[in-house]
Amino acid sequence: MANQFEPIINELKDKSDKDSSKDLLYQEYKKYTAPQLTALRDEYVKELIHQMMEYKEKAEYLYLHYLNEEF
Repeated sequence: MANQFEPIINELKDKSDKDSSKDLLYQEYKKYTAPQLTALRDEYVKELIHQMMEYKEKAEYLYLHYLNEEF
């Protein structure tokens, strides 16, 4: 079965701007959720996306600066 989110994932890989990547993730989230979102739930999802991007950056940094030194 093909991954229905693969086009979005590939589009995110091409974006170097973190804010546009976060916005794209959020817009995709809104497509697949009920339109009656509460404001608190909306903010919660935005914060989750923000934190995930921060962790992604940290993982990339650690990979580039520490893992590559071992090889």
